[in-house]
Amino acid sequence: VNDLYVQKIKPFSIETARSYIAAVFESEEIKLTDDVTDMIIKLVGSPIPYFLAVLVTELFNHPRSTGETITPEIVRSVFEEDLLGGSTSITFAHYHSRLNDHYPEWENQAAKSLLRSLSRADEDISADSLYQIFLNTLRLPHSTETEEKFTYLMNKLDNDFYISCTDGKYGFFSRVLKLWWRNRFGFQKD
Repeated sequence: VNDLYVQKIKPFSIETARSYIAAVFESEEIKLTDDVTDMIIKLVGSPIPYFLAVLVTELFNHPRSTGETITPEIVRSVFEEDLLGGSTSITFAHYHSRLNDHYPEWENQAAKSLLRSLSRADEDISADSLYQIFLNTLRLPHSTETEEKFTYLMNKLDNDFYISCTDGKYGFFSRVLKLWWRNRFGFQKD
């Protein structure tokens, strides 16, 4: 098993996301305008196929129940009310519960604290700042061992698609997950 090549699945390109959205709308025989496509991509952020599919599915449920044409305003409303706050938001609960199920206690506690901080941040956070949060959360002194634990945890969170690193700064892998996390857990006490 250790010899298997790790294949990271990347988000769609913007062009592929636009084609995907157009194809799905066409298959459902629902009219699609460029401003609706633009709003979907803007709200989802990094065009991760799963999050695109969840939002588009919710959009399809909306006009069937109300008879309205899908507009950018409806996309925003469905995104904020259904995807982030309504019954569909349970789709993302897996991301929180898997920390309890698959991360040992110290990792679980540190991961939740780091993700809480990242969800509240307007910009990505440096590894050094996150390391300080890690140390404070676990009440550990700086050492080679704690640095290794921190690096291990950050790699695990990256590998599990919670976060990504660019130029030594970390942020959520997905805008949708970040907003959901902020709404649910961003302002709980440490």
